[in-house]
Amino acid sequence: MPSWQARLMNAATRVTMKPMMRFVSDIEFMRSITSSVDKRQEDKLPRDIRSKKVSAPDYEGEWVQIAGKRPRKTLLYLPGGGFIMSAGTMHKSFVAKICRASGARALVVHYRVAPEVPFPGGLENCVAAYHDLLKQGVSPEDITVIGDSAGGGLALSTLLALRDEGTPMPASAVVLSPMGDLTFTGESRVFNKRADPVLPAFRSSKMHDMYLGEALSENRFASPVLASFAGLPPMLGQVGSTEILLSDTLRAATRAEEAGIPFFLEIWEEMPHNFPLMPILPESKVAIERIARFIQLGELDELPKEYGSSHYEPKRGRCGSRRASLSTAAN
Repeated sequence: MPSWQARLMNAATRVTMKPMMRFVSDIEFMRSITSSVDKRQEDKLPRDIRSKKVSAPDYEGEWVQIAGKRPRKTLLYLPGGGFIMSAGTMHKSFVAKICRASGARALVVHYRVAPEVPFPGGLENCVAAYHDLLKQGVSPEDITVIGDSAGGGLALSTLLALRDEGTPMPASAVVLSPMGDLTFTGESRVFNKRADPVLPAFRSSKMHDMYLGEALSENRFASPVLASFAGLPPMLGQVGSTEILLSDTLRAATRAEEAGIPFFLEIWEEMPHNFPLMPILPESKVAIERIARFIQLGELDELPKEYGSSHYEPKRGRCGSRRASLSTAAN
């Protein structure tokens, strides 16, 4: 069973956020709400968080790290926002928690967003940021690429782009509820349409359309979970069992399995979209601890049963205790 906080959160977002996202079409209005929340949260950030803006020729970003620490690990963090909104204070706080738990520092990429700059503008920024880390002397073995939601899809696309150009791969990658399939063919968009407490399928598709512009949804850099994962690094994927994006994570696991790439799949029971970013949830703290452990070790034990499952049972449409074929579940 999810915590009482998670059940309350699901009930609240189901009657507030989900309807708002379904009917609000004014992007500037959505951005203004996010900006207003960010301003109120900025003063609540822990005092040991240090941040520094980055304005490079090919991307904008922000360094985030914990005061008094000398980290060896570096995170390249690609925040979510439906491809239409930039990262804010919530992401900075979340990234700082990962840095504190894993002994790392993070470069948060403020990639360009749609509709002002559609695909592949944001991806170009993410690839440029990775190259900048290498130019600064950061070893690929010390880098983990992380992304949530739209940023999770971009994390996968960034890995594909780096592989295709022959750039050394990072040590690992973490994707949190990634938007990795813009063809909208994942089965969870249907069987979780009502169950998802946050994302309405129609509205998320509209966001993706703005991002794609004139590009085809089948493009491997737009829908990375449809591409081969050969040559990519080990990955951790966390997703909620009732998300419409569940299939995106399952397909990523399938591609990794086909390529012989370790993929540590975690399906958290009835967790809302991007739940690790929600500090009110006890499950968030556990998820961050597991992310940090993966960053440090490059591997992870199975998710404890009280939180969900590391396997998928397609017949039940939910996470189950026995192993099922990921290719069957995801396709």
